[in-house]
Amino acid sequence: MKTKHFINGIKWIGLVALMLIFISWWGNKTISTSAPELSINETDTNGQPLSADSLKGKWVILNVWATWCPPCRLEMPGLERIHNPTDVVVIGISTDNPEDLYEFFKTHTIEFPVILPSSGFMAWLNQIHPIEKLPTSFVFNWQGKLVKIQEGFYGDWQIRWDKFWYDD
Repeated sequence: MKTKHFINGIKWIGLVALMLIFISWWGNKTISTSAPELSINETDTNGQPLSADSLKGKWVILNVWATWCPPCRLEMPGLERIHNPTDVVVIGISTDNPEDLYEFFKTHTIEFPVILPSSGFMAWLNQIHPIEKLPTSFVFNWQGKLVKIQEGFYGDWQIRWDKFWYDD
């Protein structure tokens, strides 16, 4: 009887592992060999400047989101767990109008920088990959090269895996 339970347990573990692998690749977009480099020159909602030069040597996740988007709000705790200004910098790119964003900040604290992007910055992102779904994340490695575009929910466990996988 114990052998049957053991085999059933192994089957369940295998099924869960396959599901996790599938979920980690869902929404993953292929990056061309001529991947663009990080180009940012914006100011966050706290008045702090963000530039490509200040982010050199760090992994950068540009996360396009909105306050009204349930998956965006669901992934925020994971993004906050992974955000570390010395290693992995998450930058929230809000698609909200300023009034809605600042109203959201009255009841929610976000630990990573958030920007209300300029039209030029959004044009640059849309040139890399059209933003048709929220959330959408653009992941740049420590060399400033785009390594992944993730449409939809992006959990911190996926980010940790990607950082390991794409770390050249």
